[in-house]
Amino acid sequence: MDQAGFKSFNVISATLYEHYDEVLNFFVNRATNALQNRLMQR
Repeated sequence: MDQAGFKSFNVISATLYEHYDEVLNFFVNRATNALQNRLMQR
């Protein structure tokens, strides 16, 4: 694996680790905060 690909994987891994609660919540409840975000943009 080249360095650029490995660095990208580390960034993705760190992001998932930081937000794992929200990521798992989507798969468990199929819920997102998209509606809330849309309402806040108005």
